[in-house]
Amino acid sequence: GEEGIPESCRRIAEHEHAADDVTRDVLVSVRRSFITPFDRSAITALASAMDDSLDEMWQTAKAITRYEVDTFEPQMVEMSRLAAAAARLVREAVPLLRNVGRNGHRLHEITEEIVHLEGKADDLHEKGLKALFLAHGAERPMAFFVGREIYSHVERVLDRLEDVAGDVVGGGLMLLDPAARFGDAMLAGQHRRHCVDAGDHVGHRIGAGNDDVGMPREHVEEAILARHDRPNEIHEAAPLAIATAA
Repeated sequence: GEEGIPESCRRIAEHEHAADDVTRDVLVSVRRSFITPFDRSAITALASAMDDSLDEMWQTAKAITRYEVDTFEPQMVEMSRLAAAAARLVREAVPLLRNVGRNGHRLHEITEEIVHLEGKADDLHEKGLKALFLAHGAERPMAFFVGREIYSHVERVLDRLEDVAGDVVGGGLMLLDPAARFGDAMLAGQHRRHCVDAGDHVGHRIGAGNDDVGMPREHVEEAILARHDRPNEIHEAAPLAIATAA
């Protein structure tokens, strides 16, 4: 970057530490929230995948600092540009999860673009390693080993960002899939029947001999169905916190 390698590495470290704090906030918020727009595991997986991508960026910066690297191979530079492009796509995608129904088409496009960028990075990785070996493998093996390590970190950044795309598809976009919605509805029905039966049983036990004691059946139904009456509302903490660090 224009600000120099040391300053860029320092800023990456700051972002990585901030992302750790955001991830903790998201996990705590998910645990404390009774109603979430999609499965809790999908939210935590998305936050963790994003945090992992920041961790790999930090590992890349640490390797550059450790070995005092000040020049980069052309393929390495291009891979870094692809990683930056994928990160910008992730930043665009997260706020769109607030309304999956309205933004589903664009979210699909974003995930496909990220997967495409990761594939291009894989090709550059192979070509870069070959060029690095031919240039330094025989006479400067340490230069080859250092370059290979940096290549590996940059490739893993793209891999983790692809994981983020996969979690977007497996989490928020699953709400758009008819089969997934049908399965979710069936599960909701099973939960409703079990909880209503349990409520009736408890009401019967507590209110034995008194018809006015116990939880009314309709109240149990309302409590159980509440989670499924708000399919497009996402808990504020998760998208806002993640978008801040992206």
